[in-house]
Amino acid sequence: MTSDVVVIGGGIVGLATARALLTAEPSVDLVVLEKEPEVATHQSGRNSGVIHSGIYYAPGSLKAALCVRGAKQLVEFCEHHAVPFTRDGKVVVATTPEERVRLDELERRGRANGLTGLRRIGQQELSELEPHAAGSDGLFVPQTGAVDFGHVARALADDVRAKGAAVLTNATVTAASKGPTHWRLAHGGGDLTARMVVNCAGLYSDRIAALM
Repeated sequence: MTSDVVVIGGGIVGLATARALLTAEPSVDLVVLEKEPEVATHQSGRNSGVIHSGIYYAPGSLKAALCVRGAKQLVEFCEHHAVPFTRDGKVVVATTPEERVRLDELERRGRANGLTGLRRIGQQELSELEPHAAGSDGLFVPQTGAVDFGHVARALADDVRAKGAAVLTNATVTAASKGPTHWRLAHGGGDLTARMVVNCAGLYSDRIAALM
């Protein structure tokens, strides 16, 4: 089997990378290799599921820009692919005068990063929004949400397949060698060659790098 590009890793990063490559170059012949029986069985499917707002990052930083833009794109993707998600917001709570000062800075950062709807709340509204929280002051952040990232990854895999690529599971990469123009990979389902290999194997990426 020969392809233009092989992406190793069927988690969020690998599948999103494959989708981006196929969007940029629809004619590319691409294969995703995932060592488990399903995609997203490691970190991508075993996390807190938070859609982060970007309120914590320094204004003007790349982290802030990517988090805010990424949250917006994630929601758009979920809406388009019928992936359930919530955007109920969160409350950051202050329990001391020092923490109230830190809330001021968080609010400033959030507004500088383009978040809208931020508002300070007192003890009464805090108890209404979250009865189990206690504090002197709070900051409500409406952009924060939650989603099952395993579901997101499966939707990404479906999209990658719909764009004409293959997503192979039970395909642990066991060997790799570089020829004059192509890589040759051995995996759980056989062998393949590719002009380019993208290593998105998460916590196993060092092992893939060592193979290569």
